[in-house]
Amino acid sequence: MGIIMRLNILRLMNWKVWCLIYMLVLITACAQPDDKALGMANLALDPDSKAIVLNDTFQYTATFTDARGDELDNITLTWASSDESIATVSSDGTVTGIAVGQAQISAMVTTDDAGLTSSNVVILTVTDDPSAVATVKINNTTSAFFVGDNEQLTAEAFNINDEVIMSSSIIWSSSDENIALIDETNGNVQFLSSGTALLSATIDGISSADFVVSVRNESQSRIANFQRAAHAIGGTATLQVNDSGNLEVVFSDDFSVDDGPGLEVFLSKQQTPNQTSANLGSLKSISGGQTYTVPSSIMIDDFDWVVIHCVPYNIVFGRGMLQ
Repeated sequence: MGIIMRLNILRLMNWKVWCLIYMLVLITACAQPDDKALGMANLALDPDSKAIVLNDTFQYTATFTDARGDELDNITLTWASSDESIATVSSDGTVTGIAVGQAQISAMVTTDDAGLTSSNVVILTVTDDPSAVATVKINNTTSAFFVGDNEQLTAEAFNINDEVIMSSSIIWSSSDENIALIDETNGNVQFLSSGTALLSATIDGISSADFVVSVRNESQSRIANFQRAAHAIGGTATLQVNDSGNLEVVFSDDFSVDDGPGLEVFLSKQQTPNQTSANLGSLKSISGGQTYTVPSSIMIDDFDWVVIHCVPYNIVFGRGMLQ
């Protein structure tokens, strides 16, 4: 065999070796599992408003979703009552009515990946009169509004048997009148500035569960240009307010990213998602325009980055800073 042919064979072998090494690098770039938290955990109590008879008991349902979006059952919750002279709560979420009145019930859990996660606060009413007001429910369902909007709220009162009680006296309140200014007698709300506010109705001393509203500026939007992290990526993501007043993230038609396992989309305060980030769900496609719904509790300035993340192996494929 000639010297030139031997050199060509060696070059070919070296090229194949380098190709093999390159492929191994690409594979192992997403092959180091990491249990680091990758999103916001959530602890939800149900129902948000409940009434029981004095000395009676009721057990709340608690649903915990960890930072990876998985629902976990074997967790230890710490429960609390805002007024144990009215209602106590045991370690399994069972409340006991001690005296007539209302108490706020909440829970929390600490996990290795998400740290401390607090639940929503629910309202428990204890009554000794089957005909008295036991629960108050706000009827409105729309919770996203634009600055300058007006909304007429309505509410109903129910007794312990869930029968409607006619009442013309409702006292309305807002947690932040700079955002949502409500007429305390007729329930008309003016939305004055962007942010979130808690609205409630009280009838005969019994308050409803909080009605959370998000108020946004109609023209608000922020754009992120995707930049390579561990893999090639291109295009933009726009965080914007849609026609319904809700936030959404819209990828441009020229968006593209390398394929990989478990790719998910995050809004994050930093370049790598953690337990403070918002997981918007699995990447719908590695190319082309696509839209992701943002939870209503999130405001447009809450996060600084849009991140494409390989969740099983904690690898950032690409990211864009919101401007």
